[in-house]
Amino acid sequence: MINFALFVDYEPLAFEEALSDENWRKAMDDEIHALEKNDTWELTNLSADKRPIGVKCKYKTKYNPNREINRFKTRFVAKGYKQNPSIDYFEVFSPVAILDTIHIIISFSAQNN
Repeated sequence: MINFALFVDYEPLAFEEALSDENWRKAMDDEIHALEKNDTWELTNLSADKRPIGVKCKYKTKYNPNREINRFKTRFVAKGYKQNPSIDYFEVFSPVAILDTIHIIISFSAQNN
């Protein structure tokens, strides 16, 4: 007897898998539009002595509290593991702010004029 599982909703592991589903294609389009709207990146020519750091897609299905699919979410992330610590490790910077830290800084600034 052969046992198998049928997954109705799944998160693709590869870009090619996501392309076959209209929901994931729309999620990738939405992510690209958000990146363009926020001026997150710009296309540029890379000099011959530099090598690019690629990106990959991360896919996540978001659910409502009653376990119905709320939306399909895609994020493009840099392949940071391709960097060399002694060469280009500090060349790419992605600022991340924690909301609690911002509140503390604003509170401290207000108390000290």
